Amino acid sequence: MTSVNPIIEQKREQLRQQRRLQTAIHEAGHVLGARLHGSKVKSATIVATKDYQGIVYSTTIKWEENVIEYLLGYAAEIQFGYVERRRWFQGHGEDYARAEKAIKEHLRYKKSEAWSEQTGIKGWRGTVPCHRHDFQLGVHYKMWRKAVRIAKGEWTPIFNRLRRKARRLAEKHAVYIKKVADLLTEKDTLTDEEIPHL
Repeated sequence: MTSVNPIIEQKREQLRQQRRLQTAIHEAGHVLGARLHGSKVKSATIVATKDYQGIVYSTTIKWEENVIEYLLGYAAEIQFGYVERRRWFQGHGEDYARAEKAIKEHLRYKKSEAWSEQTGIKGWRGTVPCHRHDFQLGVHYKMWRKAVRIAKGEWTPIFNRLRRKARRLAEKHAVYIKKVADLLTEKDTLTDEEIPHL
């Protein structure tokens, strides 16, 4: 029978609790984003799944509000000293990818609308043609794809602006983030009614 070193076990438990609090801080950042925009938070949890350490379900719809909500997770971690700024700038994490995608989709939609107006070619729903099987629309589709291509220089300034905004919001509402994080560590999962309002 192998004996467990109590000091090692104590350190492991401390690391587990630290990681748990970090996850709670991250998810509380997302909650803040939803609350700032008046969105309903269906639930927030730090119960780990196969893909996520924690997750927040909100009703945020507008693209810019969504981007800020995505970025507030890491912004909250930075505010409380859990993540180095350099790591965030390099774009690690699922939230970064989601923010980037939301910005690109917004830009692509705007370009698509402008292209449709310019060429007079109709039959497009936002960024997708209705009938791609049609030969003529197939040709138009190739033209459209070229017209709505997003260069890095187009989306990065928007991302940087919203990232700075997220950092300011995390700093301004640090007390609220800690309050929600403490509730998450205590209860694991919170519903909209249990999450305090700003």
